[in-house]
Amino acid sequence: MESKRKEGNEKFESGDTEGALACYLEAGDGRGLENAAAAALRLGRYGDAERYATDAIVAQGATVHALFRRAVARSLLGDYEGAYDDLQTAETVSDESHAEALRAELVKLYRAAHSAPSQGDKLREVAEKHGLSTPDDLSAACS
Repeated sequence: MESKRKEGNEKFESGDTEGALACYLEAGDGRGLENAAAAALRLGRYGDAERYATDAIVAQGATVHALFRRAVARSLLGDYEGAYDDLQTAETVSDESHAEALRAELVKLYRAAHSAPSQGDKLREVAEKHGLSTPDDLSAACS
């Protein structure tokens, strides 16, 4: 498992994302699945990324990497409520080193409501459900 993940990491870093994905899936463990989600995101396979991240969570429990990658995939698939919930959960399992990236992604999700009319209504509903009305409210809620 570890050797396949390492091989996958080398391929991922060298730009061979397809090869990396194959190695991560062959590793078959939670960390390999987390990395498979990252590779799938890079390849634009958002449904696969969501599935791999979910499988990683099932295999090893909720980790900041699996939750963050699933949140990004869900956002790109238009599941803003799922993305928001994943990012909120990721904040509870992360250490301070991930806090800034998580907050930035939450604000990015919220700001999308103001710049993408076709997606904005859904995202505004999610934000309002959580008592947020401006990006500053969202930043404050994540502090």
